[in-house]
Amino acid sequence: MPGARARGAAGVALWGALAVPAVRHLLESSMVGHMMGELPALAAAGWLATALVPGRARRALAAFDPHGVAAVLTAAFAITAWSLPRQLDAAITSPASALTRLLLFPPLAGSALALGWERMTGLGRAFVAANSLSMVGAMGWLYVAAPVRLCTSYRFDQQQTVGVSLLAATGLLCAGLVAAAFVGRVPPA
Repeated sequence: MPGARARGAAGVALWGALAVPAVRHLLESSMVGHMMGELPALAAAGWLATALVPGRARRALAAFDPHGVAAVLTAAFAITAWSLPRQLDAAITSPASALTRLLLFPPLAGSALALGWERMTGLGRAFVAANSLSMVGAMGWLYVAAPVRLCTSYRFDQQQTVGVSLLAATGLLCAGLVAAAFVGRVPPA
């Protein structure tokens, strides 16, 4: 499949680009770039790179996790863990933490989500999407409402900006989900 190979190669290339110190420094220079740029890009790299997973490995995973629940839970835990303020700080202050995240976040977040998502039912996907939205919204509210800095590597105003950005993203994603739920494909006449 040439399309799958191209997607996989794009994922590996993105993963490599995010490992370049200048790119990391640029993204991690602001909290918005770190949380809403670097982390989603690392997850996207893992998602795209999943296209390179051979069919035999996919079948073995499907036999172990037929509905994709374990894979999606793995992704949820990885995303939650590496989105915590302490982990954001560690990725900047500790080279070992930064390397660990660079190596593990794409497969544990992006690839696990991609592999689980393809086997989930529509209701399961809706459940995951709704819970993800509530989590992002709650995190945004926490960053806006917190009276103190939660990440010591970033200024308080950057924390506020991330909070507002997460709340705005939650609103836009909710609007998109509502539109997708009620505006489906019109059957041909």
